[in-house]
Amino acid sequence: MKNLILNTLKKKIILYHIQIQNHSKFHIKKQKKKKHYTLIIVSKNFLKMNLLKRHQFVYNILKIYFYEYIASLNLYLYTVPEWLKQHTKTHKNFLCMRDLHS
Repeated sequence: MKNLILNTLKKKIILYHIQIQNHSKFHIKKQKKKKHYTLIIVSKNFLKMNLLKRHQFVYNILKIYFYEYIASLNLYLYTVPEWLKQHTKTHKNFLCMRDLHS
């Protein structure tokens, strides 16, 4: 499912950094198919969007997976300048898009 989310996002968003974490294992009640994901996304697509618009944009891209695969989704969405300013403080373990191709 992580690869499906990643590939879907890559088709619609110019990704600078992304981290996809499955937090389902921390839930008391386990679901077989639907999972709890946290996404950290850094993109220049977010430059002219406020936080609400960013969330709507990402939810709209991933909405096809909510019925069957995603129980909940936590989003941390940054522009590149915001990320460069913030990332040393939080979210240190991220996957860089450049690392995917090496």
